[in-house]
Amino acid sequence: MCIRDSFIYLLNELSLSVTTFAYDERTGTTERRSTTPALNDATKAQEAFNSASEILTHPNGRFVYSANRGNDSVTAYLADPASGKLTVHEVEPIRGSWPRNINLDPTGKWLLAAGAHSNTISIFAIDQTTGKLTFQTRGLVNVPGSICILFNP
Repeated sequence: MCIRDSFIYLLNELSLSVTTFAYDERTGTTERRSTTPALNDATKAQEAFNSASEILTHPNGRFVYSANRGNDSVTAYLADPASGKLTVHEVEPIRGSWPRNINLDPTGKWLLAAGAHSNTISIFAIDQTTGKLTFQTRGLVNVPGSICILFNP
């Protein structure tokens, strides 16, 4: 779950979707707004099992990212600032297997994806205007047991 401004983005692990809630900080109440699939049905059908593992909001609040195990990808969403509704912008393969964790560096310029079954960490540059991900060709690092990515403040 991620809270950004007046919205909560809840990752639905088994259905590979994100539900957006409007959040009133003053009263502590929520209102369900929309649910956005991370992958379309045809893409999900290509794998025997898919599940979601992580959700992040970009520091600027305009982009949301979720990781898809099975499909081995990251879904990039655009977040409508007025409604919080998400629109899938792209689905980017991690070039590894079973993304257990994704994380953004503190500057919001890089997204890293830990492939638990491939023992890799993939590095993507984030376009600060569009939120699109660009795989860095020298950005695949072998790390045994890569399941979590943390940044030292």
